[in-house]
Amino acid sequence: MTDLELEAFLSVIQNGSLSKAAIELYITQPALSRRIKNLENELGYELFKRRKGKKEVELTSQGELFLPLARKYLSLLKEAKQIKNNDQKETFLLASIGSVSTYLLPSILQTFLKQNDYIKLCFHIYHSFEVYKYVEEKQVDLAIVSHQMYYKNIQTIPLFSEEMVLVSKKQYTNPVHPSELDVSHEIRIPWSPEYDIWHDYWFQSSTDYAVNLDEMSLLEYFLSLENTWAIVPISIAKKLHSIHINHLIDGPEKRVIYYIKRLNSQNKIIDLFVEHLQNQLKEFDYIEVL
Repeated sequence: MTDLELEAFLSVIQNGSLSKAAIELYITQPALSRRIKNLENELGYELFKRRKGKKEVELTSQGELFLPLARKYLSLLKEAKQIKNNDQKETFLLASIGSVSTYLLPSILQTFLKQNDYIKLCFHIYHSFEVYKYVEEKQVDLAIVSHQMYYKNIQTIPLFSEEMVLVSKKQYTNPVHPSELDVSHEIRIPWSPEYDIWHDYWFQSSTDYAVNLDEMSLLEYFLSLENTWAIVPISIAKKLHSIHINHLIDGPEKRVIYYIKRLNSQNKIIDLFVEHLQNQLKEFDYIEVL
């Protein structure tokens, strides 16, 4: 059993429902249910009574007996980690492109720091083309990027891929072909050189867009304008409110996200974070971890 599974179990009890616990833990309800199920499978018995139509949770008799043990086990686990910490903080220099840092990293970083409280995080948002230099100069330990670039002393490693989808408040017939879209209502976002080639093929490098955007925090605001649309990675689409998500016919290739680090780096925190990152990403069924 893992501390994530125990925290999921205790959070459900504290909040009284799966939905509220999922919000507290910054994960989806299906991901929370998987953690509970994994814990039950390892223990060999059910922890909660499952009754159709009831949102409130109720422990089984085995669950009631397990509850004080779970609290004690998690407390002992945290104490054991404190031995490793020894009151010393190690600095982790992390950077990411804005789209990943805004829509994917918050909950992942929260759990990582909670599980490894001896780590002090120094985080920056950079464009892909500028962060390679910072990694090479040891100003950044690890960076998450969307572009592959060649630097002699840097490894570029695929992290995950995801579908590009259409988002809009306007209802389209799903799926949508690019020829159906009015480019004058586009929120234009230059995701990658490969995406730009696809975009220019269908829209002829048009400058007749509604908004050219390079700041992810403004995306939802501009999508509230009448008839605007954007093509975004599905991880972003899933986080937006009150919009329609449409698949694309003859759409762009999947977006690939990479992480970069210096060759022969001996920083153990990098390996620890990458493992945590990959495990957390696997809980999103719309992302393919590479």
